[in-house]
Amino acid sequence: MNKQYSKEERKELIVECKDWMAKGKSVSSFAKDKGVPSGTLYCWMSGKKSSKSPSKKALVHIPKIQKMSSATPLLVEMRYGGLSFVFNEGYSQESLEATLLSLKKCGLL
Repeated sequence: MNKQYSKEERKELIVECKDWMAKGKSVSSFAKDKGVPSGTLYCWMSGKKSSKSPSKKALVHIPKIQKMSSATPLLVEMRYGGLSFVFNEGYSQESLEATLLSLKKCGLL
């Protein structure tokens, strides 16, 4: 069974690991010494959420856009991190899916 760590325990282990690394030692050796899975510790050190925990944030957020006037074209902007894609009026579900598939194939998702 996997141990659940409190926020205080995680913060303490991160501080200890940074001190450990300042001495020229690796995160993996610290994890082994403390009995913490190295993947978990790397995740904590990077500040990212664990892949096991469900993400509450959508992978891609496409906001609802209201058309201002008939002269203004409808644009949809899709953002993922530092990447941004703009789809002009008349975009299709297939074009969104093709963009996501391309990003996944490139290893960006």
